[in-house]
Amino acid sequence: MKEVILACIIVVLLLSGCTQDSAVTSFARSLPEVQAFLDENPDAAIRAVFISKQNASALIGEIRKECGEQFPEDAYWHVYVTKGSQQVDIYLDGTGQQALCIIKPAVDEEILKELESEEPEEEPESEQQDKCSSSSDCDDSDACTADSCSGTPKECTHEEITACEDNDGCCPSGCSHDEDDDCPEEDECRTHNDCADGDNKTLDRCTGTPKSCTHTLKTCSQMGGEVCSGPTRCDDDLIEAADTNQCCVPRCVSDVSGTYEPEYTPID
Repeated sequence: MKEVILACIIVVLLLSGCTQDSAVTSFARSLPEVQAFLDENPDAAIRAVFISKQNASALIGEIRKECGEQFPEDAYWHVYVTKGSQQVDIYLDGTGQQALCIIKPAVDEEILKELESEEPEEEPESEQQDKCSSSSDCDDSDACTADSCSGTPKECTHEEITACEDNDGCCPSGCSHDEDDDCPEEDECRTHNDCADGDNKTLDRCTGTPKSCTHTLKTCSQMGGEVCSGPTRCDDDLIEAADTNQCCVPRCVSDVSGTYEPEYTPID
């Protein structure tokens, strides 16, 4: 295909007397596809040929087979970069500053398959280098892995810790504080209601970190009681409160005899 196009170009050259243009070749050199080819073939030759609109009509059929039907039937530059049997064809517009089509060298499919099937050669065991010298070289800063340097050649391994053990800095999945003191203590409660103990004499609270229940003795007034004084007495058993051991619940009643004197012992 390229031979046909090249032969046509030579005929056109003879008819039109086209010349090379350094600005066009400079632009072509800036294209990534050309740069890659020149990196591999620094001594490749690069030439540019201008094709007038009139002469482009004679070549448009062959060019569109390579570049597609969208290739315009107008004046253009054909730049070709060659090294031996390899060639990159670049088609630029009439200004020589816009690429219309770039055809890179074809890759031999058989050679490509052979390269893809080849496996990289392994370095002889005797020549392989150790990747570590001691387990300290393998520290990955993860308390839940056991780091070691072993094998031939030596390399690091990081085995996950799964056992529940105290004081190793790791709380493995599935372990609790009761089994492993490295695990955080769990909350005993979430709200005060979770701590209700059914005793009306205690103030039940969920506090702290982790949260736990406390049961504090209420004051006499919190219990809904009072301390009897004057000509009054408690008509029920006195109970102990946070502020007194002479708390009368629910309330004191009149002492008809007037001789009742309750003992009052405040509690600090």
